[in-house]
Amino acid sequence: LFKAQKAGHIVNVASMAGLVHAPEMSSYNATKAAVVALSETLYLELAKDRIGVSVVCPAFFPTNLAEGMRSPSADAKRITKKLFAKSKLSADDVARKVYQGVQSQQYLITSHWDYNLIWYVKRYWPALFRKLMVQSGKNLAKASRKAPEAKY
Repeated sequence: LFKAQKAGHIVNVASMAGLVHAPEMSSYNATKAAVVALSETLYLELAKDRIGVSVVCPAFFPTNLAEGMRSPSADAKRITKKLFAKSKLSADDVARKVYQGVQSQQYLITSHWDYNLIWYVKRYWPALFRKLMVQSGKNLAKASRKAPEAKY
């Protein structure tokens, strides 16, 4: 349909986890990274047809995502809920950013400047990023050993 009308815009929703791969989130990170890869491929393939593609990679903002969360880490759900609650952005704020990004034909749409900073560290100082993520993994493992086992 978009090719026939010679215009359109596809918006895929991933997560900051598609760009920044924190420990204890391997399956989530992999699926979100796949959405980013698919979006980039579509962006490159469809540009000649004047079809835009955006991938939205928000960080934490209040949603019900943590309710159905499964993790081997007993603390993961608690930490996730805490990060959601700590966000200064609402779903409406993120929706506004997405709308503005689509209007300006932006490929990558992110939500939080501080998480963008982590992504830039990963891109431009990968050794520092890996060091920080390894330490984060150690902290999560330590917290999990102290907490009761997660119930599924």
